Amino acid sequence: MIYIGYTKYGDDKLWEFFDIKGIEKTFLPEAKGENLVDVIQYLTSGKTDDVLFLEPDHLLRLFKEKSRWNDINKLIKDRNLKIVLYRHTDVITDLADQYHLDKDFLNWLNELAIPILIDGEIGEGIADILKKCQFIKFRPYYSGKYWLYQLNTIKHHNPDRDYFCLMHDKPLRDHRSYIFEHLNKNNLLADGICNFNKTKDWAKDIEGSYGSEYIRSTDWKKLEPYFLPVIEYYNRTWIEVVVETLGRSHDTDSFYCTEKTFKPIGMSHPFMVVACKNHLKNLHNLGFKTFGDHIDESYDDKESIDDRCKIMTDNLIDLKNRMPKFYKDTKHIRDHNLKNLAHLYGEYNLEWWNTMSAWWKNFKGGNNG
Repeated sequence: MIYIGYTKYGDDKLWEFFDIKGIEKTFLPEAKGENLVDVIQYLTSGKTDDVLFLEPDHLLRLFKEKSRWNDINKLIKDRNLKIVLYRHTDVITDLADQYHLDKDFLNWLNELAIPILIDGEIGEGIADILKKCQFIKFRPYYSGKYWLYQLNTIKHHNPDRDYFCLMHDKPLRDHRSYIFEHLNKNNLLADGICNFNKTKDWAKDIEGSYGSEYIRSTDWKKLEPYFLPVIEYYNRTWIEVVVETLGRSHDTDSFYCTEKTFKPIGMSHPFMVVACKNHLKNLHNLGFKTFGDHIDESYDDKESIDDRCKIMTDNLIDLKNRMPKFYKDTKHIRDHNLKNLAHLYGEYNLEWWNTMSAWWKNFKGGNNG
């Protein structure tokens, strides 16, 4: 039997995969108040070769919870259980958080030697610990999730500020405070639009921003507000300073590309990205072009957050009197990126399916599908 556990996000793709394969599966029950290892012991009793697709939160529970009767390592050995770490997105973020908070968990995970399905690239520090694990790499989830090309058509560019910068207020994200400090000390805050909390002024006026007719033709209920590009900000600025989810000092060169990077691409806007080392390099590997012929993109090679933020703010200072020309001269790059995003969006499901099928065929638990 295949057990699929969901915690933070539900996702139909894995369920659909096994549906089409004709492979029996079921949800892992929540069983609140019970130790997860005891739940697994009960579910798999009298059987062997069951496969459990568990999210990071499940694995953390197995690591932290103590049972009087059962041990997950013994269950794996005695019943030949197969555990796969999977969630359609955010796995890299969770592993990066634990690399910062509790490396003992990562060492424990390494001893399980399990497959880990990820939508990006694991940084070298995490990979050095998880040497026994197999990484199955998918295209970034958000490249196939939100392709809002219609919004690009209702952008009416009329800038009154140089840039905008959006940051979610989360204490573990120290790269956000770094970029704020650099903007502040260079007296650049007055030249931009900075929003530091996604719960305030975030798409607060959807009808005013997008128009009532457009809303009637779009299923907005499927989108959380912070996934929507704020068209007003793109209309009023020449460039976006993207602050990605990962980019902290301990994230090294992990590549986890979210909707934050894809928004300016979808809105045909120039951008710089406060992220991990080699973020732009990984975007190039996905077929995107960036703006190295017009600004200093050596920030992408720097190990230090401080160095990366300094180069980006120096770019803003250098662009101060030539923003209109910069915007005009980068049109071919922005047009290329928009087309490439549409291409990736169209191919996403096929590529996901091919990657999953190839892995599952070779996976020990996959010989029944």
